[in-house]
Amino acid sequence: MKIPLLRRCMLLTAIGLGVGAAALAASSAGVARSARAEAVRQAPEATPVHAVVGLPDWRVTPDGDPIDFGGGPLEVPREEIPEAERREIEAAVAETLARLAAEGRYSAQSATAVTFDWPLRPSYRLADYGYHGVSGFMDHDPAINALRDYTCGTRTYDLTSGYNHRGTDFYTTPYPWLKMDNFEVEIVAAAPGTLAFKRDGQYDRQCSMNGDLSNAVVVAHGDGTVAWYLHMKKGSVTTKPVGSAIAAGEYLGVVGSSGSSTGPHLHFEVRNAADQSLDPFHGACNPAASMWASQPPYYDSSINRLQTGLTRPVWPSCPNPETPNVEDSFAQTDTIYFITFYRDQLAGQQSTYRVYRPDGSVYTSWTHASTVSHYASSWWYWSFKLGTAPPAGTWRFAVDYEGQTYQTHFNVGAPAHITVTLPNGGEVWSPGAFRAVAWADNLGGDVRIDLYRDGAYVTTIDRATPSDGVRFWSIPGDLPVGDGYTVRVTNVANQALWDESDAPFTLTDVPTADFYATPVSGTLPLDVAFTDASSGVVDAWLWAFGDGITGTVQHPTHTYTLPGVYTVTLAVGGPAGSDVLTRTGYITATYPPLVAALSAYPILGTPPLTVTFKDLSSGPPIDLWAWEFGDGMTSTLRHPAHVYSQTGVYTVTLAVGAGAEMDTLVRRDLIHVVERVWGVYLPLVLR
Repeated sequence: MKIPLLRRCMLLTAIGLGVGAAALAASSAGVARSARAEAVRQAPEATPVHAVVGLPDWRVTPDGDPIDFGGGPLEVPREEIPEAERREIEAAVAETLARLAAEGRYSAQSATAVTFDWPLRPSYRLADYGYHGVSGFMDHDPAINALRDYTCGTRTYDLTSGYNHRGTDFYTTPYPWLKMDNFEVEIVAAAPGTLAFKRDGQYDRQCSMNGDLSNAVVVAHGDGTVAWYLHMKKGSVTTKPVGSAIAAGEYLGVVGSSGSSTGPHLHFEVRNAADQSLDPFHGACNPAASMWASQPPYYDSSINRLQTGLTRPVWPSCPNPETPNVEDSFAQTDTIYFITFYRDQLAGQQSTYRVYRPDGSVYTSWTHASTVSHYASSWWYWSFKLGTAPPAGTWRFAVDYEGQTYQTHFNVGAPAHITVTLPNGGEVWSPGAFRAVAWADNLGGDVRIDLYRDGAYVTTIDRATPSDGVRFWSIPGDLPVGDGYTVRVTNVANQALWDESDAPFTLTDVPTADFYATPVSGTLPLDVAFTDASSGVVDAWLWAFGDGITGTVQHPTHTYTLPGVYTVTLAVGGPAGSDVLTRTGYITATYPPLVAALSAYPILGTPPLTVTFKDLSSGPPIDLWAWEFGDGMTSTLRHPAHVYSQTGVYTVTLAVGAGAEMDTLVRRDLIHVVERVWGVYLPLVLR
């Protein structure tokens, strides 16, 4: 029988709320249901959980396909801190603080009471909506089998061994063992202080309260209080030495299950200077002021994760890691599982589920609400086909719960894919630059983008950004320059699907232009050797020498032929950018000193003897010549010719001037005029 969609939704709502199921009408049936729910909590995969809610077998999709339903509570961990361990930590902390105080490195004199921030954070690997829940507050009733948390409720525990829970337990969910193995939930300092104790190396896959020691950290605060962080993953405890300063939000370790513990969680405990446990939460049964900077609600109802798959997740026996069975690519004939994980789910809180086609239209929707007063951790699944020929493309699964919408995407008839296109090898980028990361995909949801170097994670570019194919990135200025960088783009809905740059790219500083020259001053013609001293990756140079001449080689030599003071500019460019450096008045080229010089020909002969004189002076441009030929005659020509008509020996003088500069050359007995020339004239030889 095919039931109209509206009536089906009404029936499903009634079933979920427990108002239409006869099995819930009688108290005896309710007791039976609670017993079955407890069985699910202990071994969720071993029980047909759809029977817990009593969902009729005739539930169908709009296309008439049957829908399977199931879920229920998930087990949350507990622990016992043995008195021997407690005394050991207390003694070690007291000894350390006394030593640090004597050394002047610790003081508990602050008049300001400490306030706490959240002691957990997701690592870069985790993109779920949430990752935690509270499995137990501090027990304010000292009697065994009598529970009272800070609100006077019973969200706490004690043990027949005499143990009263003295802190707050934060468990990780879903898949706590996978989260521990993958370092996905980190413990951070809730307040600044001094590292007063740490222990590592203890086995971290405990499943029972066996009295073993835990991996732990204790931070002492300035007001005399201390905070205990217990049950950490082996090998994850901070490497800082005891006595180090700890900042608020600083990494301390990873959530694990070391010590006397039944599963991964953080035991967070606050103690005062008298070594008494303090409850940081304010409430009716703890009138002290809240120690939280912003106190979390008693019930923090939220969805931690949505996923799709071809089957249900598998929770094997402790301490084996879970098998999530996440899938986001389906054939059109597949039966798809739609799975939702909650924390602090309360009775009557309605969830509205919708499955959207690729065109954005709603394929089907339904509602559900638990009838159990409180589940610390719960999960629910629905599985069905999307008809006989669902449209291929990216579909969307969304849930409205407590005023917020949660969603994930999946592909039908077209396997999901991601291909990184930029940077994809060979690029040279620089810290501080603004660049684009680009990829191609057919996803409808978000992707995470991470930076790796030589295969190791460096930083997260974006934890969740729309899969629209591009994300502009302002490269952090403190990233180390070098080779080997790649970008990885990961599907948030299914983190097993990712792609990375095919080849590495380089981060390098933007070039910084620099140069020097030898010499920087001298007389003409002045040959100057320029040396490029720029930093960064440079593959182009442009020199301007200041005299109208340019060059493009890295280390040029340039000749200055005119006097002057020259400004030199070097512009450099590379894959990461460019830079320009100008050195004003860097090169000084001057004329050499003015030096008078001459030549004469012939210098021996009979009268009348015509002698041609040439000016050979050097230095600045000469604008004055004054010749004295020794016979009383003169000339102001540069290259005069003079006739000697009388025999004799004549001294020639040349005075030259260049502006205000003058120089004079006297060539004594340079010209010899004789009656006749006999062989070699002795005075000439003697000269």
